[in-house]
Amino acid sequence: MAKRSKADARGSPSAVVTSRDRKTNAVNTAPDHESGTLEATVPEPIASLDVEVQAMFERVRVRLGMRAGGPEMVGRYELRDWIGRGGMGEVYRAYDTELEREVALKLIAPRPGSDSQVLRQRLRREAQLLAKLDHPNVVKVYDSGGHQGRAYLVMEFVRGATLRQLQAVGALSTPELLTVYIQAGRGLVAAHERGVVHRDFKPDNVFVGDDRHARVGDFGLAHVLGEVEAIAGSGGGGSTSSRLTQAGELLGTLGYMAPEQLRGEGSNARADQYAFCAALWEALTGDRPFAGASSRALIEAMQTEPRGGEEIDGRLRRALLVGLSARPEQRHASVAELLAAIEELLERPARRRRRRRRVAGGLIVSTGLVAVILGYRAKYPDCPLADEVATLAASTDWDAVASRTSRRTADRLQSRLTSMRADAARSCVIGDEASRQHVNSLLGSLRTLLDAAADEPTPQWAERVAMFELDFVSKATVPMSDSGYKRLLDEVKPLDDAWRVDELIAKCEEIERVSWESPADRAAFLLICGRARSVKGDWSLAMANYRQARLNAESIADRQRRLRANLEAARTVIMRQQEYERGEELLAQARDLLSALKVGVYDPRRAEYDEIAGVLARAQDRPDEALTLTRRAVRRQLLVGTNNQRVPALTNLANLRGARAEPVRAELAFRLALYLGPNDPEAAYNLARFLSNEDHDLDEARALLETVLASDEHDLRLIATTCLLGLQNESDDRAAVAGEVAKLIALLRDPQIPRTPEHEVESWMTVALTLASLGDDGPEFRAARDRVPLDYRPQLDAAIAAMIEAPK
Repeated sequence: MAKRSKADARGSPSAVVTSRDRKTNAVNTAPDHESGTLEATVPEPIASLDVEVQAMFERVRVRLGMRAGGPEMVGRYELRDWIGRGGMGEVYRAYDTELEREVALKLIAPRPGSDSQVLRQRLRREAQLLAKLDHPNVVKVYDSGGHQGRAYLVMEFVRGATLRQLQAVGALSTPELLTVYIQAGRGLVAAHERGVVHRDFKPDNVFVGDDRHARVGDFGLAHVLGEVEAIAGSGGGGSTSSRLTQAGELLGTLGYMAPEQLRGEGSNARADQYAFCAALWEALTGDRPFAGASSRALIEAMQTEPRGGEEIDGRLRRALLVGLSARPEQRHASVAELLAAIEELLERPARRRRRRRRVAGGLIVSTGLVAVILGYRAKYPDCPLADEVATLAASTDWDAVASRTSRRTADRLQSRLTSMRADAARSCVIGDEASRQHVNSLLGSLRTLLDAAADEPTPQWAERVAMFELDFVSKATVPMSDSGYKRLLDEVKPLDDAWRVDELIAKCEEIERVSWESPADRAAFLLICGRARSVKGDWSLAMANYRQARLNAESIADRQRRLRANLEAARTVIMRQQEYERGEELLAQARDLLSALKVGVYDPRRAEYDEIAGVLARAQDRPDEALTLTRRAVRRQLLVGTNNQRVPALTNLANLRGARAEPVRAELAFRLALYLGPNDPEAAYNLARFLSNEDHDLDEARALLETVLASDEHDLRLIATTCLLGLQNESDDRAAVAGEVAKLIALLRDPQIPRTPEHEVESWMTVALTLASLGDDGPEFRAARDRVPLDYRPQLDAAIAAMIEAPK
């Protein structure tokens, strides 16, 4: 257990804030509304006294449950209970009478002698800054406004405790404590990425809900990076910004403030890093690293070594000492870098346990490993999930499965069932809820896969096998809540397993408005919805889902789901949206996660990474790197992948060969892809395009394109029609050509048809060229030419001129 802090256990009342309503992002910054009923309920003798006395009267009356003439209102909010007093005002449990929900309302209480206008501006500033932050580890505000000359802030009400309160009663073990601080640190990282500095990080401002999920709140002293410097240079001109934080004014809490803050100098994200390290040091030792009753005394103490710390793990102590450096430039480059060191420390005991298990495993083998495994069943006979897996393994016609794919794939699925049964038994023995949920989900997917083996078309069935393999290796380490998992299993997973994409998207739109109990719930749900939207070509919404899934997974250190979200997002942004810089960043994160998770060489996620990275390298004109990555992806897929995974890998390799002027090798790879996926529209389209570009066997190219257009592959409809029109231009049948160009224009004007930016440009250029070849320079031609970006128009005009001048 972590030591109890010697500091008092008073918690900031902002602990009642969390962020679940993602629809409420804006903060009301309209002029103050001075109307309300609160003043009318204050007795006349009290109303004539100082504002602070009135605030004390209100607080006492609310705590005693007194009601004078009806409920007390602040705007549309009904005050119900007084929660406590924070650094900037009173906090109440309140009720939003319009939206009919409980909220926390923070009402400013000016201190005697203070400038109430400055305090109101600071509270309004808090609201504006919080509205910019959208992260599971940062509290959100719903509203802000003014009442009776005093500002207020409205936040969601959640039951929980501050980190200070949990530390005071010793409620957290050291690993739990570190986990909570990591979550809080992620909230700071999110703020820093948006240019926001907290400036008053401390345990009182970290709020831990009943789900043990941490959120950083009370950004009342936060400011945008560089604000202090700008204010210092503005003088006393009386602008709003200059009154918010006067240069040299101390804003923060002694004991957690960095030296530069104590000296009244400008601070940045590394000041928050210092406060984070000071708070964690105190949590682990019971003492703050430096003691002093004044800023001067603290600055002097900081010239010496921190107090205590001998009980802290050596590597963690070194990391904290770096963060507590007196000079900002000597601290960690970022809070994220510090968190990585703490996470690595948390994982070390698990790795030691794995090493001990491997040693013990060797001894077990020498004395009879089989007997020990069978002992699971003898000692823990009541494990229905393991029995279900065993029943499925025994009842399946694996020869029939092999006939749909290959004997190797059938054998691999059988081996997966063996692993699933062992995981199920282990979950019964040690109560591993994450393993139980993983096995149960896999079992449902495998049942659907096997039921569909008899009559489902090969491409769709092969895709099921590929998705099952991917889900098998992507075992989340953080379980979902019971209610969240049940909802996912009952309402979402059946639609996903049955490939009912339209119904699944409708279900996603319905459930997105529902609050999930934990970030793990939301991450799992968003991954499924993002995949469905990507299939339908709604890539912007898919990317939004993947981003939120990534943030939710990151907030609970769930690196498996975070890796899944990163790879899906990278594939979408590189292959579909063609935003290569953004894709490069996502791939870099995925590469780090693959390394941290020690993902094996032949894991399908390694092949997926290589495939996407190869496409990116090709787009960025790095042909040698692209060829190396793509060949590696092909080798991995040929060894352990399904045909559904081999086809795109071979297609990418073929395209690279074509770009390197190796037509024989390119055609061989294209035809191998089509052989492995005879009904795969993408394989057919790519071979047709190659044949068209090489001016080779154009009749086969036309037949392949007609096959693509007859399929349900929406992603390829536009570009296949474009390619077919290019072939049709060789025809003397002008009416047929005009009909094809009309079809292409209709597709281009249909917003429901997915397209990449590159494909849209190519299609409009083809329309313009075709109309010019028909002698049509009217409105349709001019409209098509206008849709071609300026960078491409010289190329288009040159092609038209060459076509006109060519001999008939």
